[in-house]
Amino acid sequence: MELTFNALASVLKKQEEIYRELLSLGKMKQAELVQGTLEAIESLNRQEELLIVQAGRLEEERFNHAAALIKHYSMGEDASLEEIISVAPEVMQGALTSLKNSLTALLKDMQKINSENTLLIQQTLQFIQFTLGAMTQETQTTYTSDRAMKVENLTRILDKKV
Repeated sequence: MELTFNALASVLKKQEEIYRELLSLGKMKQAELVQGTLEAIESLNRQEELLIVQAGRLEEERFNHAAALIKHYSMGEDASLEEIISVAPEVMQGALTSLKNSLTALLKDMQKINSENTLLIQQTLQFIQFTLGAMTQETQTTYTSDRAMKVENLTRILDKKV
């Protein structure tokens, strides 16, 4: 079983590297969202997609190693990584715990950056909608002889029917 614990540690280390790269890309994307450079954002998205596919494959490997350890040690099917680490050889427990803690911290950081990026995207969309609305709902206010206000729509730049 020591080989399985080693394989699990190896997968966790690879996942840590990928999550660090994803976090870095998320930070770069944040800067590009502020600057509004669409080409750079698209490039970062493509890089993220490739890393997410790799992370998915690694997650499947991690699951398989964990399942083998759970079966071998007769643990519950929903045993946590912490529970699996508790039955690891003492020599490996420190390294596995360190990897688990690192992954947890990385995932929290990624969640924070992704939330901030989502807010930036929403703000950009609101600005675009406001600008589009201002362009397509242009009005002209005139006053009649009895001091009543009359609002007329000017020619629309964009046809909303499309």
